[in-house]
Amino acid sequence: MAPYKFEYMKFYDDLETISRPYSKINDPISRDFLLKIREIFKSEKGKWGMAISVGKENGLVKELSLGTHDENFSPEFYQKLQPLLHEIPKYLPHLLILSIRINKWKSIPSEFAELTELIEFSIGGNELSSIPPNLFDNMKNLKFIGYMGAKMTEIPSLTNNSFASLEDLSISNCHYLKKIPALDALVNLRWLEIKNSAIESLPDNIGDCYHLEEIKLTACPNLRKLPESISKLTSLRKFRIYECGLEELPKSLFKQPNPPIIPMNIWYCPICTTLTQEMRIELPPSIYVDPLHIPKSKLNSPLSESELDEPDIRSIAELEHVGHEDMTEAERDAWWNYISNFKIDDIKSKSYDDMTTTERDAWDSYIDKIDDEEKKKIENCLAYQTFMDFYKLVRDGELQMKKEKEEREKAKLKEEKENQENNVKEAREKEKKEEEKKSWTKIKIEEG
Repeated sequence: MAPYKFEYMKFYDDLETISRPYSKINDPISRDFLLKIREIFKSEKGKWGMAISVGKENGLVKELSLGTHDENFSPEFYQKLQPLLHEIPKYLPHLLILSIRINKWKSIPSEFAELTELIEFSIGGNELSSIPPNLFDNMKNLKFIGYMGAKMTEIPSLTNNSFASLEDLSISNCHYLKKIPALDALVNLRWLEIKNSAIESLPDNIGDCYHLEEIKLTACPNLRKLPESISKLTSLRKFRIYECGLEELPKSLFKQPNPPIIPMNIWYCPICTTLTQEMRIELPPSIYVDPLHIPKSKLNSPLSESELDEPDIRSIAELEHVGHEDMTEAERDAWWNYISNFKIDDIKSKSYDDMTTTERDAWDSYIDKIDDEEKKKIENCLAYQTFMDFYKLVRDGELQMKKEKEEREKAKLKEEKENQENNVKEAREKEKKEEEKKSWTKIKIEEG
C-alpha cells in the first residue's frame, strides 16, 4: 500500500508533550488515552521488540501501531494493556490505520468492529487463535488486511460486501492455518502474499480475482498444487513461489497453441527437481522453474524471517526485453538456464533476422556448444545460413570499423603534425618580426 502523509511522533519524546497546545492533537480525551498507553509501555522500557507509532493529521489521530515481540514482558504489562485495547474505538474513532501485534493476547476485541473508517488493518500475536466473525461487516473502506504470527486455524469469510474495496491481503507466520476462504468477492484484489503458513491449497475460484497483479507464496510446505483457474489471471505481473511443497503445475498452464502468459518464477520446490526435460520444453516462456535449486532441509518446518530472502528476479517474459548487462546475477542464471533448455529444432527453419531476442540467444548458445562436425550437419538449414550471413556482415562491419578507425588515427596524426609545423612557423615569423622591430627602433635612436 502507498504510505500516507501523516505526522508521526516518537513515542517517548513527543508523547511527553502531547497534552501541550502545540502538540496539535486537538481532542483531550484522545491525548489522555495515548498517555495511558504510553505509561504502560514505559514501564517495560528497554525490552527488545517494542514497536509503537502514532500518526496524526489535522489534529486527529489517524494511525496507531502497537507491537511487542519480546517474551520477557511482564504479566502485569498485558493485564494493564488488554482493557485499553477494547477502548481504542471509543477514544480513537477516526483511525484509518491500525496495526496491533501483541504477544500473549488470545482474542481480538469485538469493539474493533466500530472502527468503520479503517483503510488498513493488520493483527497478529503468538497466542491469537480467533477473530470475531462479524469484525469486518461495517468496514466498507478496507484496502489492506494483514494476518500475522497467530495460532488461527481459520480466518473469517471474505465474501461480504465489506471486502469489495480490498486490494492487498497478506497472511504470514500463521502456522496452523490450512485453508484460505473463497476469494471471488475480492474483485479489486491486486496483491496476495502468503508466507510461512500451513495452507494446503489456494481457493479454486482465485481465477475470478482478475485484477490480481502480484502473488507471492513463500515457505508453505503443504502447498503441493495450484488450482486450474490460475491460468485466468492474465493481469499478473509477478508470481513468485519460493520454498513451497509444489509438486505439479496446473494443466491449464500447458494449454496449446496459445498458452496463457503467467509470469511465474518457482524456486526451492520439489517440482524444481521432478519436472522432466520434456515438460520444461512444453512450458510457456513466461514460466521459469529453477532447475538448480532443490528443496532445503527445512522445507517441512517454519522458516525464520532471515531465511525467507527470496531471489529478487524478474520473470522470463520480462527478461526478454532486458539487456544481459542490466540483469542481476540471479536473473542471468535464470535466463541462461532457460536458454539451455530451449527447443532448437523449432527455430532451425527460421531466418536469423526474424528471430526474437530469446531465439537468438538460444541459437548463439547452441552454435557455441557444437563442434565443426555438427555444424556441417546443419549447414543447409535456414537458421544456420542466415546466421553465417549475419556473422559475415558483423565481421565485415568490424573490419570496416577497424579500417575507418585506423584512417581516423592517421588523419589525426597528420593534423597534429601539420599543427605543430604551423606553430613552429608562426613562432619563427613572430621572432623575425620582433628582431625587425628592435632593429628599426635602434636606427631611430641613432638618427635622433
